[in-house]
Amino acid sequence: LAEVASDPAATRDMFKRNFMWGRTTSATCDHTTVGESLMPDPEDGCAGLQDVFINHVFAGQQGSISARRSTRCAHGVCGLWNVPTSGEYNGREDAPFQFSGLSRAWYLTAAISGAHTVGRALPQNSGYFGWWSDHAESAIFNNDYFASLLFKGWRPDPDLFGNANKNQWVRADARGDAADLNAHAEMMLDTDMCLAYTRNTRPLHARDGRCCAWIEGDFGSANLFDSNMIADFCGAPLREDQGRGRGQCCDNNVNGRIGNDCDRRGNNGNDPPRGPAYEAVEKFAKNEQSFLHAYAEAWFVATTNGFPRQLHFLREPSPTPSTGVDCPSVSTQQSCIMNGCLWNAEAGTLANVPTFGRPLTDTGSQCSGGLVMSWGTVWGEVSSWNEMHPPKSPPPPPSPPAPDSPECERLPSMVNLRSLSPPEWCNAPERRNNAATCESAFAWERLGFAQFCVHNNG
Repeated sequence: LAEVASDPAATRDMFKRNFMWGRTTSATCDHTTVGESLMPDPEDGCAGLQDVFINHVFAGQQGSISARRSTRCAHGVCGLWNVPTSGEYNGREDAPFQFSGLSRAWYLTAAISGAHTVGRALPQNSGYFGWWSDHAESAIFNNDYFASLLFKGWRPDPDLFGNANKNQWVRADARGDAADLNAHAEMMLDTDMCLAYTRNTRPLHARDGRCCAWIEGDFGSANLFDSNMIADFCGAPLREDQGRGRGQCCDNNVNGRIGNDCDRRGNNGNDPPRGPAYEAVEKFAKNEQSFLHAYAEAWFVATTNGFPRQLHFLREPSPTPSTGVDCPSVSTQQSCIMNGCLWNAEAGTLANVPTFGRPLTDTGSQCSGGLVMSWGTVWGEVSSWNEMHPPKSPPPPPSPPAPDSPECERLPSMVNLRSLSPPEWCNAPERRNNAATCESAFAWERLGFAQFCVHNNG
């Protein structure tokens, strides 16, 4: 993914910073049966995401994202501070979005879904067909998946290739006519659409009938961060604070499947759609760095699950505060914050503040230090955890086997004197008198060693 990112070098460094080695591979999963897929069934929508990601992969990441984010967020608002000099990207991370109690597990699930921004679906592989991004963006690891999900109109495309069990979404706006679909079919699955939209509070499925998923231009153009313009909003550019309505986003009823709005609250009123990860989708759509940092966090959690105190970083993360303050020894909230530490009461009670999926170590103090990761600061008394020790060198590769000696390579063409009848030794008369005959023979010892015959010229 790093090699096809907008900034390959920075993204490569991000993955290296957040990679931990030492994990072993399991051939089976305890919560699945033989033959059961380990990935969500797209036809299940958010119920499939819930079963795989919320209940398993990110099960230790429950609670509100706004309560346990990082030094870049407080009280539900992120992006009001400069990014610490912790990693790869420079500048502010994200726009000031209100998370409104967004679930941390759904935040990470939305982020990990962003891998769909590259690649495509093919009928011979999955039964689905198309790309999650436009032609140019589908080869780049960036945030275009979220921009497509939010800034384009979508209509159901059921019974794909005559298969009632394969249903997807295609564009419903000006770039969703038959010619566009034949040239480059942009599509979404139920597991994509449900992150941002509902069927007016009910589960959203392409197989259930006609509707159009879209948002008002006012929602799309508010709080733009990377640019003051959306290049493709329902088929045309949209500038900040411009509006655009249903007529532009749901005007391509090729298959008669548009019907009413899927999630009317996002179209008529002052509230956005009601998908469980809408706030994350909006944030990622409007700021690429926030998506990349969230993806690094989701990838880190997913690849370290199940291995507490067993893994090691390639590079030791930077501690915070860096001044050597012993945070647990600080007893007052004012002194704790002034020294750059975290007062646990700001993020909830001690038992409800998981880091790396586990509670903070109880030091008898509410003041904690942390480690600066790509996505923010991980708080807690982490210095005693094996993960946070200085990185150990991976074990060296095994030495290559020693090459056979030249003498061993000669054995097939030589005479094994001990295999003769009767068995002989090197000092028989014909070998004492002839150097060539002598040195073309060997005697095989019982312990597996070959004793070569050597002529000493008398």
